[in-house]
Amino acid sequence: MPNRLQIKLFGEFFCSVNGTPQKRGKAERLQSILAFILLHREEPQLRTQMAAQLWPEVAAPEAKANLRRRLHDLKQFIPEGDRWLQVSPKTVHWVMDVGCDLDVAVLDRLADAPALKAASLAELEQAARCYRDNLLPACDAAWIVPHRERFKQQAIALLDTLINRLAAADQPEQLSLALDYGQ
Repeated sequence: MPNRLQIKLFGEFFCSVNGTPQKRGKAERLQSILAFILLHREEPQLRTQMAAQLWPEVAAPEAKANLRRRLHDLKQFIPEGDRWLQVSPKTVHWVMDVGCDLDVAVLDRLADAPALKAASLAELEQAARCYRDNLLPACDAAWIVPHRERFKQQAIALLDTLINRLAAADQPEQLSLALDYGQ
């Protein structure tokens, strides 16, 4: 039976395999690299560009060497790492499958207005529960700032839609829930 991977990037980083939390190891740097890969999961990323963004303060050969070491560490950190993390000499790509639960993917599914409008109440509540805090608040890298702001705006739109739907239900328990989300 294949492993089930759960990764949370909102708030404090969390990673579990089949419900068992993974050791933190070289935590912050691995978290940052994994977050970068997950936030760009739609298409393979060039290793040279990744290295330059993740280590802007060092020369290109050193940045590439850092990336190579950290990718190796990342594959050790995640059981069945080759299942999700495809690394070639030129690119790095995260392959999503049904065995991977990713909190940022839940919000991304509802990112545009038509998807948000069509979402069920259960989908909206699930997405609201995912957004526990800002995207990796412990990460202070420049590359994460636009992603953090994008998710913050998505969360505001999501909560606005959810609160309006709950309030429109005109049922006491739904109104109470709407107030909870509003706070």
